[in-house]
Amino acid sequence: MSTPTLTAIFKTLSNLTPLEPSTQDDFAIALHDLHRAHHGYQGPLHNLSEADAAHARSVFLTLHVLFPHELLPALDILDRALVTKLVARPDNHPRTDGKEDETIAYAEGEGKSPLEATVYEVFYIQSASAADQAASSRYRSRHSKSSTTSTYYEVRLDSWNCTCPAFSVSAFQCLSLVSSSDSETRDFIAAGVERFDARMGQTWEFGGTATLKPGRIPSCKHILAAVLATAAPKLFKDGVMEKAVSREELVAWGSGWGELGG
Repeated sequence: MSTPTLTAIFKTLSNLTPLEPSTQDDFAIALHDLHRAHHGYQGPLHNLSEADAAHARSVFLTLHVLFPHELLPALDILDRALVTKLVARPDNHPRTDGKEDETIAYAEGEGKSPLEATVYEVFYIQSASAADQAASSRYRSRHSKSSTTSTYYEVRLDSWNCTCPAFSVSAFQCLSLVSSSDSETRDFIAAGVERFDARMGQTWEFGGTATLKPGRIPSCKHILAAVLATAAPKLFKDGVMEKAVSREELVAWGSGWGELGG
């Protein structure tokens, strides 16, 4: 399936809007909160209208056929809120000294080139197995706490990369073994550069906006979770913790000096 088709399938989820609880029935809201406390949290995906729920069901069934091994684990990652999204502040954005997270608001970038108007972001996704081990242990020593930094995987949608082993295996399997001539290679690279220039104004695309796509696109549950969070923020906003950081801080996080490590 082509990249534009896959991107369009994911983007259809952005049209789904969860229903807001009625503010007039306080008793119903209290019962809903009590049910959440005893039976677990159900996010906006479980609070859709009948028409949106039917549309979401068909979309997720399609995605399950396309990604039979990655979709359900990706939804589990979002349901357990294991995703942290770091967004680089623009150079002219004022920095606050408070400890609370900032509210991110970016201009449309009028008068700027697509490269200057690009918002740089990266995802850090905690390993689900590591989260289970951390939850089962009530007390952790200083040594075990510092060792958890290696259980976070870095995901970048623009360059389409994840640092987990599963993505490396998938990328290796997607390599084309068919040899091509030098002229075919040059033509392919030139066409890829033209597509890259045309995509610079886009926020995201399945397979990355800064990549060449010679064949099947590699994937894993972490990168699929990041795609779902980006394509449908209304549905998965509760599963993503978003932070605004400077570009220097973003580099530090990628070098392993951040809170989560690289």
